[in-house]
This record gives sequence, C-alpha cells and structure tokens, in this order.
Amino acid sequence: MRWRGWAWAVALSGCVDPLPAVDGDAGVPLAVGEDRAITVHALRLDVTGFEERIDLERLATVPPDVLDRVWLLDLDLAPLVDNALGILRDMPSRD
Repeated sequence: MRWRGWAWAVALSGCVDPLPAVDGDAGVPLAVGEDRAITVHALRLDVTGFEERIDLERLATVPPDVLDRVWLLDLDLAPLVDNALGILRDMPSRD
C-alpha cells in the first residue's frame, strides 16, 4: 500500500516545471563575514474540490489500517465528559 504514495509522487513530479539551474558559486563555502544573495523557490499547491467533512457512510469505506492510525477515533471521551460535568456541577446556581 505504501508504494502507491511513492508512485503518485513520481508520476506527479513530471507535471512540475523544472527550477532554473543554480549559480556556479552556490557550492563554494563562504568565508566568515562574506555574504551571498540567493533566490528561494517555492512550489504552490492549489487544491480544488477538497471536502473537509466526512459522513458515516464515507467513514465506513475507510480501510481499517487507516482507521487504526486515526488517534481521534480512539480518544477516550469519558475523562473529558467527567471534567465538563464536574465543572457544571460545581458552578454556583446563579451561573
């Protein structure tokens, strides 16, 4: 399964324009106090059609090995609920 991610990365890397060649002096070490101007390039990734919500039907289609790595599904809510109920219980009645 892990090889699929690498296969996509290799396939999509062909869709990117190559960066210009680096200046010839870029590999030469700098002396103390010497400076050099560089240009930093970044690749912008635009995502369209990304859905941030997942319903129970789609959650049921997620492979079990992926669900095992989703920590939020394994989160024990009992201590959080006990804490919230304790705070509500201990609040003065006028609040």
